Parts: sequence; structure tokens; C-alpha cells
Amino acid sequence: MSDPPTSPANAGPAAEPARVEAELIALLFRLSRGTRYIPIVALSLLVALHWQSAPRLLLVVAFAAYLAATAGFDWLRRAYAWAKPDPIEAPIWARRFAVCSFLSGTVWGALGYRLAMVDDVALYSFTTIVLVLMVTSSVVARSSYLPAFYAFVAPTTALFVLGQLMLGRYVSLAVAGGAVAYVAALAMWAHNLNRSHRDIVALRFENSALIERLSQAREAAERGRDAAESGNRAKTQFLATVGHELRTPLNGILGMADLLLNSRLDAEQRSYAEVVRDGGRKLLRIINDILDFTQLEADRIELEIAPFDVNALVKQAIARMAPRAAEKGLSLSSYVDADVPASMLGDRTRILRVLSILLDNAVKFTDSGSVSCEVSRMDDGTTVFQVVDTGPGVPASVQPHVFERFTSGDTSFARRHGGSGLGLAIAHRLVEAMGGTIGVDGAAGGGSRFWFRLKLRAGPADAMPAAAPAEGVAPRRRALRLLVADDVDVNRRLTQRMLERGGHRVDVAADGAAAIEAASHTAYDLILMDVEMPGLHGLDAAEAIRRLPGAAGRVRIVALTAHSEDLLMARCRAAGMNDFLTKPIDAARLDAILAAL
Repeated sequence: MSDPPTSPANAGPAAEPARVEAELIALLFRLSRGTRYIPIVALSLLVALHWQSAPRLLLVVAFAAYLAATAGFDWLRRAYAWAKPDPIEAPIWARRFAVCSFLSGTVWGALGYRLAMVDDVALYSFTTIVLVLMVTSSVVARSSYLPAFYAFVAPTTALFVLGQLMLGRYVSLAVAGGAVAYVAALAMWAHNLNRSHRDIVALRFENSALIERLSQAREAAERGRDAAESGNRAKTQFLATVGHELRTPLNGILGMADLLLNSRLDAEQRSYAEVVRDGGRKLLRIINDILDFTQLEADRIELEIAPFDVNALVKQAIARMAPRAAEKGLSLSSYVDADVPASMLGDRTRILRVLSILLDNAVKFTDSGSVSCEVSRMDDGTTVFQVVDTGPGVPASVQPHVFERFTSGDTSFARRHGGSGLGLAIAHRLVEAMGGTIGVDGAAGGGSRFWFRLKLRAGPADAMPAAAPAEGVAPRRRALRLLVADDVDVNRRLTQRMLERGGHRVDVAADGAAAIEAASHTAYDLILMDVEMPGLHGLDAAEAIRRLPGAAGRVRIVALTAHSEDLLMARCRAAGMNDFLTKPIDAARLDAILAAL
């Protein structure tokens, strides 16, 4: 039967002494269990040796009494193990143990009193040695509870010493004095052992309490981490939802503004429409920056490494900025060094995003002169992308902080040009995620050079996907059969009108089920599929179309989404979509996609 637990799992400081005492009492019962048969063997030897010289009745009674005391010990140990006393009840059991120890010590003391009176020196010496060993062994067995130690040692020693004093011989008196001195030394040893036991038990409890506190602290930290992660997820989801709801009406506003500007307007009407368009574009850039940075803060960056055409990527980035640069009269150029491999392995979307941010900043802060994008290769194989402008430059004091969020260099200049102050922070996070470095050179008044370096390996030319058409090119004149699936009526009408102005034939669907039905009966050149639709949403609809037989299942599908590209890009591709457009729809990107058909 196992020993009972004597320390509760959770006790306060006031209960600590009681817990230590209870553990020492448990140790008392454990130690005494292993030594209960040795005294019986020793007693049997004494009885056998003294059988001819001592009163046999005394020997039989003493032996029977000790057997009864041993049986009492065994019963007490079993009862203690069965009762499993708590720290308050444990001292009661210790006192019972002390009573049994007193009875056992009395038996040994009575034997020592009588048996040590023999004249046989050898027998006298053996009897004395046995008594000394019994008293000595009690130090180990009973030192964890000193009352039990004294309950055994006191009667044993007192009766033996009394017998020696009654003999009145010098040797006996010397033995009595030696016995008293030896027991005093044993008592000191027992006290030292008791203190050691207490210190060890107290230290163990302190360690247990420390481990418990550490465990509770770890659990609290994990709960805090989980709560923080849950809060971040909720924040990200909330911002994604808000972003979707903001981009949806902006899609209508900017799209209708573009349609107005492409219609017949007088000068005043045109200026009003341009104000609406320009204000919407600035608002859209701010929304995009906030949502993209929130996504990056949540560490939701999953790189997609694939071969890409460096020249095509640079041209695409330049084409995106060309209209704004032309409005400001800036010269916009690009250069890719001959040492740069045509095909490289990397995350094309993220590299294009960083280049677009740097070019956007350069065009925004440069009032006259030029902006150029250059790509070169270092001796160690590092690819360097840089954007050089003739703008106001970045003061040396600001350069160490320019990639921190909400930092825009000269605040007065930044206020004049607008912006969220998050673009460069987003670029910094993206470059770090790709294992590169980003920086800025140049002094105030002398233009600036923003650069980032990536370890990109050359890719196989035959594995490189076809280069995306440069944005801003004129669409082909062939009329296409197109399907627009969007649950928002304004978005459907706007996208339909944009496509019809290009001479294309356009059908519309209000949900995913209607899009699948239309795709199964009509041969379309392209399907523009909104991702977020009630019922069967765009991703499921795209997967269902991919399961259609024949050419219907191979039709090109372009996602329309008001979410961040990074957020849905992997999901769209997994669903079988070929490309994606972020709302508000960029007419130049739409024309480029159509031109590739």
C-alpha cells in the first residue's frame, strides 16, 4: 500500500509549517517500515544467549511484548496509509507512533536493565553492543519526528543506566556514564538530521510552489498570447471586412468618375470629375496601405517562389506609374543591366509591390525632373533594385527612421502631398520577409535613391511563365465574349460598361450559381468573378467551373476582390483562378489582361 499524500496541492503560506510537519511524519512511517525486522533478529539472539543465565519467564514475556509492539507498529502503518491524513490530522498519528516507540523502548530498557547484570564479560559486552546499536538505529528511523526518537531512547537508556548504577562497580559506573554521553551525542545528531529533513522538505515545497507559479505564469502568458492572437485575428478580420466595404463603393465612385471623364464634358464639369477621381484615388491608397500593413503585422506573409521575367516586371511597375508621372511632367524610365538573368526565382507579386511603393513615393514627392527604376547584379549574385529621383531628397537625420511606420520625412512636405506614412514600412516588412535589405541614400535637396537587395537565383527560361502584358497598352480590337459575376448591381453595371466601351459583348450574373450556369452553356473568352458573393461565393464557383467538361472548364477566370491581393492571392490560385483585380478596378490592368487573350 502506498504512503498517503501529505501535502495539499494548493496551500497558502500559513499552512506551510503544517505541510512540512506532515511530510516529516510521512517520512517517519516510511523509514520505520524498513527496519522493523532487524530488532526481532537481534532480540532473538539475546534471548538465545541468555536462555541459560536469565529468568526464562522474563525472556519469554519480553519477546512476546516486543512482538506485540512490532505488530502494533505494522497495524499503525497500515492504518496511516489507509487514512491518508491531511496536515492537521498527521500529528495525531505521529503521537500514536511515539506511544508505540515508548513501549518498544521500555521492552529494550527492561532487558538491558536485567541482562547487563551478568558476570560473563563476553555476554555483558554483546548485550551492551546490541543496546547501543538499537539506540543508534533509532536516530535514522525516528529523527524526522523527535518526540518518537526520545520516546524510544529515553526508557531504553534510563533503565540500562539504572541497572549499571545498581551494580555499583567501577566498570558499570563507567559504562553508565559513557551511555549517557553517547546518547547525548546521538540526540545532537538526531536534531541535526531533523533540521536537515526540515530544510529538504521545505526546499522541496518551495520548489514545487515555484514550479506551480511558473506553470501558472506560463499558462497566463499562453492565455494572454492566445487572447492577443485572437484579438489580432479579430482586428485583421474586422479591417478586411471594413476594407471590403470601403472598396466596394469606391469601385463605383472611381469607375463612374472615369466613365464621366471619358464622356463629353465642359471644362467645369471635367474639373469636378477630376476632383472626385483624384480624391478617391488618394483615399484608396490610404485604405490599401492600412490594410496591407495590418496584414503584415499579423505575420501573414506566405512567399510564392516561381520563375518570373525581370524586364516584364519592371515594365509593369513603370506602366502603373506612367499616367501620374505624365500628369506632373516627369520623365519616367527604367534600365535592367545586361548581367541580370532574364528569368529569376522569387516572389514576383511582392517584388512588384515593393517597386510600386518606391516608384509611387518617388513620383509623389518629385515635382520636376525624372524618376528611374534600375536593376543590377552584384558580384556575389545579389540583385539590386533601385529607384532614383530628382526630388527634395531625404535628410540624413531622417534616413534611419524613414522605414518606420507613420514616418514621411519632412512633415510639411508630406502634408502637402498626402499619404498614410505606411508605404515604406510595408516595403521594409516585405523585403525582410524575402530575406533582403532595404535602404535609402542621398541628401536633402539632391534627390534620393531608394534601393533593396535580394538574393535571387537565376530561373530556368523554359519554366518561366509567359510575361504579363505591360499595363497601359491598348486592348486588342477583337471583340470578346465576357461574363461578369458580381452581387452588387453598381459594380456589375460599372464593369459591364467599362468592357462594352472596348467593344466587347458582356453577360452578367448576380451570384456564383448563375455564373456556373452561364459558363456551362456559353463559350466565354474570360470570366470576371467577384470573390465575395452571397450563397455560392466566387472561389467555390471557380472550382465548380473548373470541373466542367471540355473548353468550358478551361476558360480563364479573373478574380474581382475588394480585399488585399496578398490576402486572397493564394486562395484564388488554389481555386483555379488565373489572375485577380483589386477593386476599384484599374482600367489599365483590365486592358492588359484583355490584351493577353
